Amino acid sequence: MIFAERITTILTMAVMPKDNLTTDTMVIGDVSVIASGIKEDIIEHSTGYFLFTDLLEGTYQITAGGTFYKYDNFTIDTTSINPEQPFVDIFLNPNANYPFPEGITVLKGKITDTEYKPLPEASITIEDMTESAISEDNGNFFIVFDSIGEDSTINLHIVKNGYESQQIDVLLEKDTTTRTETIKLTEE
Repeated sequence: MIFAERITTILTMAVMPKDNLTTDTMVIGDVSVIASGIKEDIIEHSTGYFLFTDLLEGTYQITAGGTFYKYDNFTIDTTSINPEQPFVDIFLNPNANYPFPEGITVLKGKITDTEYKPLPEASITIEDMTESAISEDNGNFFIVFDSIGEDSTINLHIVKNGYESQQIDVLLEKDTTTRTETIKLTEE
């Protein structure tokens, strides 16, 4: 006698990573979604969705990011998801190596010490503007400007604990990506 076991899999949620910067929201490059405490494998579907199956109701922490995106943590409560339409969008923020499209005003740069070692977590602010950034682990940073009327010179103020602060002027070009020279900070 042969018995066949019937296995039923239930889709708990389908997570779609989206680009937080572009209007079409399609991500570029490799993207991954990681979840701790989940025993079942996460299925990466050809449509771009990451499928989570057979989860108990509750709150789950997932981490998502990729080649051109920062890894961020997201909290998803499955009790707020419609089981008949279990789709969840998460929006990924670009990192400094993101290929910004034309028509967006962006400033990119790198913060190092005097021996060219990258300085993460340096604060970059701009005089008389609200835009700012924190340098990434590799020292790179970027700032996206929402409204700039024309090319203009801006004053960057760079601060990092244990280093002398520095101010530099940069000519920012409208609707393009401007790159600064490497900004070297001296230890205090």
